[in-house]
Amino acid sequence: MQQSYLKKIASVNRVNGFLVGIIIGCLVGLALMAAVLVSGNYSSFMTLSLVVWGAVMITSILVNLFIANSRTRGVSRRIQALETTTNSRFENTHFRKVSDEVLLGEDWLVHHSGFDYRLWTREIIAKAEVEQKKLSSDDGILKIYTKGHSVPEELPVTSAGKVNSIVTAWLNNELTA
Repeated sequence: MQQSYLKKIASVNRVNGFLVGIIIGCLVGLALMAAVLVSGNYSSFMTLSLVVWGAVMITSILVNLFIANSRTRGVSRRIQALETTTNSRFENTHFRKVSDEVLLGEDWLVHHSGFDYRLWTREIIAKAEVEQKKLSSDDGILKIYTKGHSVPEELPVTSAGKVNSIVTAWLNNELTA
């Protein structure tokens, strides 16, 4: 059985939170070891710095895991709110990669950039279009107009031409993801 995309998002967020916590802890450890070397008082200051370093490492990892969990909860709340607009459950949806940032499911459109995930269902999208940034580049801006809003959400995309044609076909029910 294939892992749901929400579980993949949660996993990526957790790993990122853990690694960021370790990196912060290591940087603090390096600063403490530099302070020990500069002080010249190795025996008494070394024990204190190791205790402080351990506390900072654990705290940093826990705080970053909490932040990662918070990000995942935000995506989960958005999914729950949007599932009322479609019969297609997000957990059961198979996604097709359109570009590095855009994924399409049966009734779902997902844009992700780093750890920022934006989600829509076909039902709430009034129109979507892509503007190329430069004629010499295939980078563009995906503009998503939701029903009831005149101002679009503008999101960067690669493969602007491909994204424009596939998303337009998907919105017109000419394409299944």
